[in-house]
Amino acid sequence: MTEKAQMNMLDSLLQEMPPKYHPYLNDIEGESKVLNELGNDYFNPDNPHETTENQRVWECVALCFFHTGRPFQAITIIRGLYWSILRYQNSENKPIHKGMPLVWLYEFYKQVNYTWLSRKYMFLTCVEDAIRDNGSFNREAGVYFRLNYHFGMSNDEIDELGRKLYEISLKNPQTVFYPESYLQIYGDSWKTTLTAVEEQSIWDLNPYYFQQLVASIGDGSGRSLEDLAEYLLMCLPGARVKKRVKTYSTDIDVLCVLDGLFYDFRSELGRYLICECKNWKRKANFTTVAKFMRVLDSAKCKTGILFSKSGISGTKRRKDAEIEIIKYFQEREKVVIVITESDLARIALGASFITILREKYESIKFDLYGSR
Repeated sequence: MTEKAQMNMLDSLLQEMPPKYHPYLNDIEGESKVLNELGNDYFNPDNPHETTENQRVWECVALCFFHTGRPFQAITIIRGLYWSILRYQNSENKPIHKGMPLVWLYEFYKQVNYTWLSRKYMFLTCVEDAIRDNGSFNREAGVYFRLNYHFGMSNDEIDELGRKLYEISLKNPQTVFYPESYLQIYGDSWKTTLTAVEEQSIWDLNPYYFQQLVASIGDGSGRSLEDLAEYLLMCLPGARVKKRVKTYSTDIDVLCVLDGLFYDFRSELGRYLICECKNWKRKANFTTVAKFMRVLDSAKCKTGILFSKSGISGTKRRKDAEIEIIKYFQEREKVVIVITESDLARIALGASFITILREKYESIKFDLYGSR
């Protein structure tokens, strides 16, 4: 886009945007202030038409920030709209089309060369449009031209994608509230690129979908914890995740493959992570941990993640399961990272799963005092 065209675009957006928001464009704290104002003024709709009008105000504000050289502030604002829609649809118990904020997240991430995240949000936009268009993408608006121009997909390939996503919505009607659930159902075929180095530390999680998954583990079933573990791992940049993998010798609850070149602690974890899920009221004991270690040894994997709702025995006492994990690393340079219910609570409050993994890995590697 030429500089003149960009200025014309900005002038047009300013004319559509309510004047009260104009000063925020020159305010160093404009992002946080405008989010607060938009949340108060432009998301309490009584009907779908008003919802669309309210979304346009958010869109104009985000685009103004984007066209004035602040793409990351634009991302924060348009994500604020997405989360506002999620809160509203949950309170009203009715799904709302969320394609607009999702497609702008795709465009904004694409412009800053975050290849993994941009493709993720294109997929989520496809989910929303496939549901709205009953499996046949609208040729005049939405994702169709982007799939064709940006990804080189043929008409038949686009039609097949729309049909598959719509069929999932018919078979799983509860999924229409959160397009992220399709990440767990559809598979990894949309992941056709490696992560950019700049996005490897980005923790991108839908907190409302995550809260739903956390609430579901209260049923005590192993499957609910496996679903939650799968989603957490899917939010790691570059991760390909499979659930309930059967081998000739054992069943793997969750298998994670990290694609890409990592320059942080993940470079020491290895390409493949095996995960075990124990949704128990009691702590996982020495025997449980030892069996999990045997699985890691058999698969020649360097890292395992044990999702144990109640933790492991011997915690903070250097006994039982905890001391076995320390000895396992010291003797074989393999690590078992334990994720507990308290860790899930930290993530629900905004902590990064990447940071938690780093803390726990370093705690075992260096045998840090009082850190586990």
